[in-house]
Amino acid sequence: MISIRKIALRILEFIHTPLFSVRDSKSGAESSTKDMSSLKERSGQRRDKPSDKTSSALNRNKSVERLRQAAESGDAKAQFDLAFRYMMGFGVEQDIEEFVKWLRLAAQQGYVKAQYNYGCCFDQGYGVEQDKAEAAKWFRLAAEKGYAPAQFNLANCYYKGEGVSKDLEEALKWYRKAAKQHDESAIEVLKVLEQKL
Repeated sequence: MISIRKIALRILEFIHTPLFSVRDSKSGAESSTKDMSSLKERSGQRRDKPSDKTSSALNRNKSVERLRQAAESGDAKAQFDLAFRYMMGFGVEQDIEEFVKWLRLAAQQGYVKAQYNYGCCFDQGYGVEQDKAEAAKWFRLAAEKGYAPAQFNLANCYYKGEGVSKDLEEALKWYRKAAKQHDESAIEVLKVLEQKL
């Protein structure tokens, strides 16, 4: 099963991924819009930097407050994003209870990534009591929406008989669905299982 730590690392990769990139008209090279100094140089625009860390912290607090407002108003994506801020301590004090609270709310609204991650919490006992049946339930909800990591984890549940009755045919069905979406783990598992069959 994929661990919460691996999920956190995937989230970190996402957070550090540029939102979009721009192409330099002279060189043709792409660069991230997060690289503001080179963007300013290319565009000839000047952008003042915050004079101290306090200004940056104020902006971060405003960003978290806007995210919290959206989450409190029922925005599932905002709830999911706020959950991971609490898990990682980005702009807020790290708080696993708050992480689980916001993740649960997003999952209950049907936000597929939240359903998958909530299942991971139950699978690993992260912030909740470990419950393999509850993990399988949440993996299934996300898997039925076509989310490949959830399909893979649900397949593992059936293969191992964790939270559901052991069922090789059902496991193969979900591994195949994940593999069709190019999930590398599912592809590798299928190779091994199909050689044994």
